[in-house]
Amino acid sequence: MNDLVANFELDKESGSVSLSMLPFMHTGVVLMIAWTNAWCDQRGIKPVWTSWIRTEMQNARLNGTKVHVEGRGADLSLKFQYGWNEFYVNEFEADFNAEFEEIGAFAWKDDELVSRPLVLHDSGHGYHAHLQSRP
Repeated sequence: MNDLVANFELDKESGSVSLSMLPFMHTGVVLMIAWTNAWCDQRGIKPVWTSWIRTEMQNARLNGTKVHVEGRGADLSLKFQYGWNEFYVNEFEADFNAEFEEIGAFAWKDDELVSRPLVLHDSGHGYHAHLQSRP
């Protein structure tokens, strides 16, 4: 496996990702980021992180939850040019949820509060994986 620090990309244009943020992030989401980098490396996918910590103002503009403000969230681009396809997205979702069910943030799904360590969606800024840990 390659060096996990050297084999991923931060979307500097987003303004909400930087290696200097890692010490301020929740341990659970840092583990999720490292695990995801390794998972992607094994499949030849380039992990591109688009959002880690946000200010309250950035978060309000995006209508986000407090997860990113609290350092418990990370967004990963799922664009095909980085190596993603439908098979890998489905495999990642299953593997990630199985790995992190016990530390995933709680969220509502079908009128039930459940552990949701991973949410796949496009909030108007591109299809991505939203990783989230409990406080």
